[in-house]
Amino acid sequence: MDRILVTGASGYIGGHLLQIIHETKPSWASRIVCVVRQEEHAQAVEALGFQSVKLDLKGLEAIKTTVVERQGKLSTVMSLADAMNFEPAEVFIEALADVKEKYGHQIHFTSGAKIFSSHVGIDTSHELSDQSVIEIRNAHKAKFPMLQKAVETNYNIIDKAEELGVQSYIVVPPIVCKIAARNQSEQLTNMRLKFGKLFKVDDDDTHWPVCQLDDLVSLGGFYFCEHGSVAWNELYAAIGRVLGLGDSVLRKPTGEELKHMGEALGHPVMAVPIQIAGDYWLRGDSPRSIGWKPEYRAETLLTEAQAETDWIVKHLPAPK
Repeated sequence: MDRILVTGASGYIGGHLLQIIHETKPSWASRIVCVVRQEEHAQAVEALGFQSVKLDLKGLEAIKTTVVERQGKLSTVMSLADAMNFEPAEVFIEALADVKEKYGHQIHFTSGAKIFSSHVGIDTSHELSDQSVIEIRNAHKAKFPMLQKAVETNYNIIDKAEELGVQSYIVVPPIVCKIAARNQSEQLTNMRLKFGKLFKVDDDDTHWPVCQLDDLVSLGGFYFCEHGSVAWNELYAAIGRVLGLGDSVLRKPTGEELKHMGEALGHPVMAVPIQIAGDYWLRGDSPRSIGWKPEYRAETLLTEAQAETDWIVKHLPAPK
């Protein structure tokens, strides 16, 4: 029986995907094997009825052994962890190619990162279809080395998969709205609680796509699922009102304030805009072309700000 290997099963997308599969009980659910590193994660996925295998994604030879030798006719790898580095993905793809040669059946690899925004030099003056992103690969010039690495990783995955005949897909997560989803709302709330203020980071009224987590996993993550965009300023304002800032006008932070924002977020100053700002106009045409229709609207992120922020405040450690 063909197996489906899932990495990142303890993450917010991978974990929610497993929860949905557990609840809906599709006929192929028994084929899923989850890669874990810790015993508590193994117990969590096994409690949902899935198999687990302990594997360190930095152990490249162990990856290949697990895929080719231990899991039998593995047909699919859903790589939902470590989207920044190409090495684990490369080994998974090579291992799948070996499986294809050995068993002669179709195999699939899926991975991804959010690399189609202003942070990597993309022209955001107009919408871009997810069906044409390959055409703009040479336009990707990230401001920060770690983002340029993610850009190169994604295109290296596509190139390697095409070279070895492995069908590959790129997952491009937007802001995911779902209570307990650990998204940018949590980062903004944490910053407000620790620093006592919220600031707008971009000069312009920038936007970012939104997708409710249930809609995101309904296609298995092979396409860019979104149901519109929200303005960062609207998200700042919605969270600010919940946390007692009223309708105060947001302004740009000073250099010292930006430093404090980075400390509150746990990131260096240069990474603050990556976390809570940027312009992004990627449009999800591929899922809609096969009949996918989102159940939720982009405004869900704003209308649920009260409930989501209350949950975040309740579960975040008290600010020091």
